[in-house]
Amino acid sequence: MPSALVLALLLAAPPAASPETPVPVDQEPRHRRVLRNDYVEVLRVTLPPGESTLLHTHSHDGAAVRLAPATITMDVPGEGLRGPLEMRLA
Repeated sequence: MPSALVLALLLAAPPAASPETPVPVDQEPRHRRVLRNDYVEVLRVTLPPGESTLLHTHSHDGAAVRLAPATITMDVPGEGLRGPLEMRLA
């Protein structure tokens, strides 16, 4: 009986996001909201070398302040991979 319950729960569960399915940025685990008001939303993103984020979307225009240099690759829907891109500090 327990295995039938597990099977029923698995069949009823929504499918998990695949690497090709973008999630909203607020559902991306490495993006943490620090501040949000009527004018701005501030996200903190910590990404150790060699790690990656889920494919995600941003619903607003953005600006970034980088605290360390990095080399990144972006997967842009409809355009494919961009990079590697050197992100340097000013």
